[in-house]
Amino acid sequence: MAYVLPDNNTFDPTRVNLAPETLSLDELLQRTQRNLALGLRVAMPCAITAIHGDQLVDLQPLLMTRFAGAAPQPMAQLHRVPVIMPKGAGYSIRYPISLGDTGLAVFADRNLDTYLASSGQVLVDPNDDRAHDLSDATFVPGLGADAQQTSGTGPNLVLQCQSLTATLGPTGTFAVRNAQAELVTAVANLATSVNSLLSTLAATTVPTSNGPVPLSTAPQFASAASSVAQIVALLQSFEGG
Repeated sequence: MAYVLPDNNTFDPTRVNLAPETLSLDELLQRTQRNLALGLRVAMPCAITAIHGDQLVDLQPLLMTRFAGAAPQPMAQLHRVPVIMPKGAGYSIRYPISLGDTGLAVFADRNLDTYLASSGQVLVDPNDDRAHDLSDATFVPGLGADAQQTSGTGPNLVLQCQSLTATLGPTGTFAVRNAQAELVTAVANLATSVNSLLSTLAATTVPTSNGPVPLSTAPQFASAASSVAQIVALLQSFEGG
């Protein structure tokens, strides 16, 4: 027969705890919650170690893991992880990724296998109780350490590939530049020179016995100069990005 404590053995909060190694209920719950949190995968920085077709990559988590009584260890690689890139309404942005590129691996609430095998537009049953599992990762390129961040922040949209940069400003300005020059300004300067040449030709005269006479093509030069002047004004309105 099991031993039953007597009803008169009431709890005394002033009594010295003779078994301090025994956790209280609150401490036990806190430790359990802490252990669950440590095992819950949400997101972590990763680097690409292999690139497969169909927008899949292998990843090396960049945060180490620690087991009780052991030194920190590298985590196992994640294999064939889908890469997330912007897409919607039939449009998509695809940009190249390379070995060593870093980003953020995000771990889904539930098993993604059934969803990834579907059309992507229907409700699916995950078919198991897998939650925040390392095998249900997706990868968002771009997250990097402070030393990897691009310089400069502001209101402009900036597209950059090595030394080539395209900038769109909120006021309608536009610029494309590389290490040598900025394209819009260069074209505007060229158009300005052409306009100056056409204006000079339109005003040019040739000497005759009856005095100076404009070139027979002066009206055409003047018309062309006017058209080029409009192009110059348009190009200058784009400058400043």
